Amino acid sequence: MMDTKTYEPMSGIGKTGAALDQFGARQNALNAQLLRRISEQSEQIEALNSLLIDTRQELDALRRAHEALAGEHRALAEQMQTLRQQTERLRLTARLNTNAIERLSHPTGGDAD
Repeated sequence: MMDTKTYEPMSGIGKTGAALDQFGARQNALNAQLLRRISEQSEQIEALNSLLIDTRQELDALRRAHEALAGEHRALAEQMQTLRQQTERLRLTARLNTNAIERLSHPTGGDAD
């Protein structure tokens, strides 16, 4: 740990020395308190940096998963469109076949009665 003392006690002379002793003691206490706070904040910054790195990694993983799902979604949408087209073709074919069967069944235009 770093030395936080800026003044050594009992180095002054007379009344001025006593005032300096008190000032120096208070300054040393303040320096020690500031050093503790700086150390605590340093630890908090390290923890936040670690959390930030983890969060970025999770975000990258989520982004990759989203891109993969978006690709799958596009493929499924294309398949769905193909199925719709095929279904529409089948409906049209069925309708045409039904109409052709009706024409063949009633060659005179449906006036068999």
